[in-house]
Amino acid sequence: MDTSPDVTCKLCGNNNRNKIHEVREMLFGTRDKFRYLECDTCHSIQICTLPDNLGTYYPSDYYSLGEITLSSWQMSHDGPKIRKPGLKSQGK
Repeated sequence: MDTSPDVTCKLCGNNNRNKIHEVREMLFGTRDKFRYLECDTCHSIQICTLPDNLGTYYPSDYYSLGEITLSSWQMSHDGPKIRKPGLKSQGK
């Protein structure tokens, strides 16, 4: 793990004390290395640089949640959470 003060979080803009993790892709067996930023402020984890060939890392029938929009986010005391379609919010 590396600390890099010059890498800025794409979500909140923080560029102080962010950590950089280098990891290998293991789900589909390519074992390619990717660098991820862990933000010290909002605690998000995000890929530092998207590969040009991102589609080659997923099979054609790969399931995803689809497009994420601002309306699919829900704020809580722990920060933003993605609401899954079809699930009702509990509590409030």
